[in-house]
Amino acid sequence: RAWGHTAGIEIDPTDGHIWAYERCGAGGGAAGPAAGNVNCDTNPVDPIFKFDRNTGEILANFGAGIFVVPHGIDVDSDG
Repeated sequence: RAWGHTAGIEIDPTDGHIWAYERCGAGGGAAGPAAGNVNCDTNPVDPIFKFDRNTGEILANFGAGIFVVPHGIDVDSDG
């Protein structure tokens, strides 16, 4: 799927990997829906990703249906 607008990025304090989330594919360019039509709570895609800091591989992906328009992210000391 198309990556939406990046809404937040945070470094995991436990392992240095990268947490990022995006607006459910919205506003990601010509292939994605318009940025003004973001509504993650009715969108089936997972907006939260954890990426390996060295390879970019997706390590985790979740969050479908629990956000409306995500803003901000914090990763605590438990990761």
